[in-house]
Amino acid sequence: MNVLDRPPCRRCLLEDMMDENKLYATVREYIEAIPQQVKTPPELYAKRLDTCRRCADLQNGMCRLCGCFVEMRAAKTANYCPGTPPHWPET
Repeated sequence: MNVLDRPPCRRCLLEDMMDENKLYATVREYIEAIPQQVKTPPELYAKRLDTCRRCADLQNGMCRLCGCFVEMRAAKTANYCPGTPPHWPET
């Protein structure tokens, strides 16, 4: 069953649903291809995703505020949380 064909998964990242589709593999490839100078450091990336997992606006790995896949958005240091106020830690 495709992730988009099932009931919404609140507070799930794509990695939590990776056995159901190939989308997560594509997202991982994108993240791995990001140049190191713009990539979020691993500890900050983990904090960002932890924050997203607790956010009411996360659904099926996507942010309902902006429509992004949060794992991709969190992977670049310059990106920010679209919440008002932003939910991600600065460092």
